[in-house]
Amino acid sequence: MSSPTANYLKQIPLFASPSGSDRKLLADNLQIHDYPAGATLLTEGQDNDSFFVLSEGEVDVSLKGDLRRTLRPGAFFGEISQEHAAPASASLVARTPVQVYVLDRTHFQTVMANPEAGLRIRTLMTDRQASDRLFG
Repeated sequence: MSSPTANYLKQIPLFASPSGSDRKLLADNLQIHDYPAGATLLTEGQDNDSFFVLSEGEVDVSLKGDLRRTLRPGAFFGEISQEHAAPASASLVARTPVQVYVLDRTHFQTVMANPEAGLRIRTLMTDRQASDRLFG
């Protein structure tokens, strides 16, 4: 039987292709966190051990103090520092109250082992890093 979290994940392109049982397993390992407007979710240059999927609200992404973009529901972040076991490459601050699904490092590696999800995440990582170099 599918959980509400698994059903939500099916609507996000990144998680649409895994089977229902794989998506349920992933959903069962996510934690839900709520943050008020103004809360810092990631700080550029600091350690990060979480992958986030934004389910409600808006989050501002800043690089070297400059606002780069605003994320909306369905967006995800924290993947660059997870993939490279490196400090966060940007700061993320809640523009509005937000709710996020959070996946720890171990479970993130499981997601990355899925060929389709891993390829999508790596493609987006490359696009974000190229954009930051071009406009940074």
